[in-house]
Amino acid sequence: MHVSTGDLFRYNLGNNTELGILAKSFMDKGQLVPDEVTSDMLKDHLLKNKDQKGFILDGYPRTIKQAETLDLMLKELFNAEVTTTLSLVVEDNILINRLLERGKTSGRSDDSNKDVIESRLKEYYKQTQPVSDYYKANNKLVEINGVGAKVSPDLSLAKIYISVFPKENRQVVFKDIEKSKPQIRLEIGNSLKNQLRIIPDLRFYLDESIDNVELIEKELKGEGNNPKL
Repeated sequence: MHVSTGDLFRYNLGNNTELGILAKSFMDKGQLVPDEVTSDMLKDHLLKNKDQKGFILDGYPRTIKQAETLDLMLKELFNAEVTTTLSLVVEDNILINRLLERGKTSGRSDDSNKDVIESRLKEYYKQTQPVSDYYKANNKLVEINGVGAKVSPDLSLAKIYISVFPKENRQVVFKDIEKSKPQIRLEIGNSLKNQLRIIPDLRFYLDESIDNVELIEKELKGEGNNPKL
């Protein structure tokens, strides 16, 4: 189940829940909402959905304190732990340009001011970067290049492969790819495929490619030639 902290805030604020009113009291003063309030919103949502097989958390944890709280929360509610965290790696100058471009249509004042964006980046390195280090130390961090086609050469190749070649030629082309680039596999890896689906800025672009790759993999397996991981 996908859980976005942005959605949680909008729900609680929009419905004037006890947590929403508490969060608004800080926001109205221009203060950051305390970690405890955000964590309580998440816990409340997880408790309402305990029958789910798992959760994909989007936007949480953002601080070490939240990460530690999440560990305790998952242990208490589900006797479970975080399995994987994703980090999209993008150079600061590219991030700044992306946000400035987004600011032309988003209506957000903090997207159109370079000084504000740079301040947000400084806050990220101070508060959120340590979270990546926290999970990396526990072998639970996957870093993905978040720049254009570099996000996943495998997926880019798969999209071309699917778009250009008719079904009857796929086996031949697949064998040619294997000979020329043995490190490239159409079966990208279930873990990576599932992880990439959850990144909001990428999932709409990738879903069709991933689904088509899976269909082709089934065809290849049915013909007795199973792509290797």
